[in-house]
Amino acid sequence: MPNISDKKIGFEIAMLGRQGIDPAKTEKKYHLESIPGKEFTGLQLLAYMYSAFQVIDPFLDTGINFKKEYEAAKGMFEKGEKR
Repeated sequence: MPNISDKKIGFEIAMLGRQGIDPAKTEKKYHLESIPGKEFTGLQLLAYMYSAFQVIDPFLDTGINFKKEYEAAKGMFEKGEKR
C-alpha cells in the first residue's frame, strides 16, 4: 500500500516533468520540496518517479520503462542487500 510520501514524491516529480526533465545531463540541478536538502539529476528523478508510481499503481503507464532496474533493486531490497 502506498504511503503519503510515495504519492507526494511521485506527483511532485510528475509536475516537474511537465516543464521537462533531462535524463541525459549529469549535473544535479533538480530539487524536491518533499525531499529537502538534496539535489538530483534528471535520471535520478525519473527513477524515483518510476519507483513511486510502481508502489502507487504498478499498471499505470508513466511513459518511462525502468522495469528491469526496478525489479533488480526490489529483489536486492527484499534480500537485505546493500550496494
